[in-house]
Amino acid sequence: MCYEVQEDSCESTNSPTRLGDETRLVALLTCITALSCSGTTSRQPVVELLLEPYVGRLVTVTTVVDGDTLPFLFDSGGGQTLITPELATRLGCTPKGRGVGFRMSGERVEFSYCPDVTLELSGQRFDHEEIAVFDIASLLPSDWPPLAGVVSLKTFADRTVTLDLQRRRLVLESDESLDQQRSKMTKVPSRIATGPDGRSITVFVRMKAPAAGWYLLDTGNLDVVLVSTHLLGDTVPPADGSAQVTAVELEGLAPVEARWRGREIIYNGVLSEVFIRKFILTIDVAHNEVWVASSEHVEEP
Repeated sequence: MCYEVQEDSCESTNSPTRLGDETRLVALLTCITALSCSGTTSRQPVVELLLEPYVGRLVTVTTVVDGDTLPFLFDSGGGQTLITPELATRLGCTPKGRGVGFRMSGERVEFSYCPDVTLELSGQRFDHEEIAVFDIASLLPSDWPPLAGVVSLKTFADRTVTLDLQRRRLVLESDESLDQQRSKMTKVPSRIATGPDGRSITVFVRMKAPAAGWYLLDTGNLDVVLVSTHLLGDTVPPADGSAQVTAVELEGLAPVEARWRGREIIYNGVLSEVFIRKFILTIDVAHNEVWVASSEHVEEP
């Protein structure tokens, strides 16, 4: 808690009004507290993280771990920030414990964990009390370049970030830049999910069309927007599973034309990478707030 302090209480001890040692100590500590509470010593800077092309439309973020510069996939729908078993070995960690997650198909995924791992992104340290360990290569084609891990929104649980996927930028906002950013955006209904054991972080936004529900923000979904078949009601999807092009509407914003298809998934829906590129999103996980503005026109692939 911060208390207002009069300016003259921080004067030199050579002030004509002499104080006892104990009184001077209290005054000094009060000044230090006031300065630290003012935010001048803890203000977080604006930092831009460049998202580099990986394969197709997937992107990576350059990450420093224990002095090594490594490529990490950026995946807003991943839930867990993780490292590979190979990197865990290099860090001298024998992974322990178990965490359980689910892919959108319902497939079960298990993680183990390493304690006290720090990721450095553009000079900013992100200390993870524990970090998941998983063989990400097991989910990717064998000829794709190796990755050292995945950076998810869990890494930014204590920072507000702006994702501009069209321009491959992820910006860590300051209080001042956040106020400026949000003044140009629309707040949309959102939900934060932490998974079966509270260890993961994913973000859902409310959609009105093609079917009302909560859709996962998933930059790793290179398919079209996916809608759970149970939401479609009397709308019969094409038998061949082909995508439809209709108005897709994020609640609070004007509808945009986009491709989508019905699919049997465990979520109401999953937004696609190309749909997310149509927008700039400011995400504040700590306060469950998502702000959105339209990006430049993006053509469907």
